[in-house]
Amino acid sequence: MPKPIDIFSHLSVVLLRKLLRYDADAGLFYRPSGKIAGRTTGRYTDVRVGGYRILSHRLAWFYVYGQWPVADIDHINGNTKDNRIDNLREATRSQNLGNRKINKNNKTGLKGVYLDYRGKYRAQITAGGNSKTKYIGSFTTAQEAHTAYMAEAVRHFGPFARAE
Repeated sequence: MPKPIDIFSHLSVVLLRKLLRYDADAGLFYRPSGKIAGRTTGRYTDVRVGGYRILSHRLAWFYVYGQWPVADIDHINGNTKDNRIDNLREATRSQNLGNRKINKNNKTGLKGVYLDYRGKYRAQITAGGNSKTKYIGSFTTAQEAHTAYMAEAVRHFGPFARAE
């Protein structure tokens, strides 16, 4: 049985640019026919190249910079379908997670904050390579807890820290 090829080591940027055109301002790929290439699958879009489906944001990075991203590609505005090159940046897994939007189950409306059983607002953060949750403190108001969370988020994630 033949060994499967690794598309990432066999696809050159020269070949990719012959197969597709990337509109960096729109964040879209086009086939030579002019049709938009790719499809939306869940939270992301992907494009079929050489029989492989490749996530559009990783393909855009390769198309523009000529090398595959080493780590994650973060969508700066949090919209995973917005693959404009200006909205993409390389990130560690931790940084990428730091830029996540607020959890849908959050009842306080403030990232990193929840109301405990005593009626106090607790601030906590999940950060670092081990992805452990770190307790920051207990506060009287939700805004105080969120301010403490954001200080910790900026310390851990720097420019990847997202407030909402």
